[in-house]
Amino acid sequence: MSAAFASARSLLRLELRRSIGLLLFPMLLAAAWYGASIQLHPGIYVWLDTSSAVRASVTLLGALAGGLSAWMAGRSHRHGMEEMLSITPHSSVARDLLAWAGTALWGIAAYVLFVAAISVLTWRNATWGGPLPGYFLVGLLALVAYSAFGWAVGCWVSGRFTAPLLAVGIAFWETSLSGGISTTKPNPELLSAAPWSLMPPNTDVFQKILQVTAQQSLWFLGLGGVALTVAVLKNGRRNMLAWASLLGAVAMATAGLLSSLAAAAPLVGPVPVRLVPFEPVCKKGKITVCVHPAYAKLLPKTAGIVDQVAEPLEGIPGAPTRAVQIGGAYGLSKRAGDVAYFHLDGLESGDEGTFKQEVVMSLVINDRNATYKTQARRSTEDLRRCGGSVVGKDYYTLVLSTQAVVQEWLAERAGVPYGNMYLTGACPNTNKLVKRFANLDPAKRKVWLRKNFADLRAGKVTLKDLP
Repeated sequence: MSAAFASARSLLRLELRRSIGLLLFPMLLAAAWYGASIQLHPGIYVWLDTSSAVRASVTLLGALAGGLSAWMAGRSHRHGMEEMLSITPHSSVARDLLAWAGTALWGIAAYVLFVAAISVLTWRNATWGGPLPGYFLVGLLALVAYSAFGWAVGCWVSGRFTAPLLAVGIAFWETSLSGGISTTKPNPELLSAAPWSLMPPNTDVFQKILQVTAQQSLWFLGLGGVALTVAVLKNGRRNMLAWASLLGAVAMATAGLLSSLAAAAPLVGPVPVRLVPFEPVCKKGKITVCVHPAYAKLLPKTAGIVDQVAEPLEGIPGAPTRAVQIGGAYGLSKRAGDVAYFHLDGLESGDEGTFKQEVVMSLVINDRNATYKTQARRSTEDLRRCGGSVVGKDYYTLVLSTQAVVQEWLAERAGVPYGNMYLTGACPNTNKLVKRFANLDPAKRKVWLRKNFADLRAGKVTLKDLP
């Protein structure tokens, strides 16, 4: 037994050295990092983003690993080495599996190294929560499955163009399934390593994450098992054990396929949100700013920007006294009228202008609890009063005309160029009204705001009421 193990270890070491994965290892690492980069934000470390980035890394890394395996599987046939390898003191099954492992381990090593690096960075910098181990496991199993699939294809089709075509095919499979393209049942996105519905911004730190690790793991284990069995059948003895192994792998893959499709069904349409309790971290200034503890390191910057935007409204009756972060895709179900709400998506991506726009909107309007029908009626009436044209039965917008004027004034003071706010051009002469309001004597404007701001937020002030 020890002699056989030593021989197998020697053969594996030989395969590791002769594998093209050794030469392309830096490319494997680069593929992992590039695939994950869409979920990462420089200087911001959140465990949910890190876990999602690990899954996303397989999109390119899995394609490259599959292509490398296909190349190595066909290389022996193209170079006429199959007869020489047959004299090694191992069965054809062990020989094929060790040869595959010699290439697959390079992709696995790149994955593990990337996971270790990004996990250490997050662990040192994150301020709340922990990793999602299921995400890490699914990414690893998907990588192994794609490598095994590439090996099987390379064993049966050993042409020089097999590897690049297969790599492109795996990348297309991953991106098309994980892109959230399915809007009807059955929804196949859980057959990818990084399903769109389970990635930010569709999930965030405010909500419990739907756990589908078991279903996806079963699918990728079955897919990898089928691929390796098919590869072994190409060169090995096709006995009862081989066919039984293939049958078992097919059964596992089928179970994983069906369970993944069933688990993905609730992802079609609105996903129920289950909130996770937390204690926000806050900073007092001209307005108290609160963020989720996972974003505690962004609080000073966030509070500074919100203070800058809200400064003209300090001490104004009816103006919000708190600004609170809400979730990326869903927000909170109940919102208080005296609180401004914002997402941190803009700051995470480095877009301060978008963040300022959102803060301005939330400071000036308070229609979060209004029904669509009520707001559509208000919008239509407001547009007709200001001389705008109403197309269709109802016109719907969150921002009414007078609110738009004050928003533009606040946005310009905060450094957002004129016209970047939402729907300010719906009414004629909006530009003139904004300039007139901005050029008012500050004392006179302050008096008007103190008298009318509460009604302005509630949508009860018309353009005729502007000073």
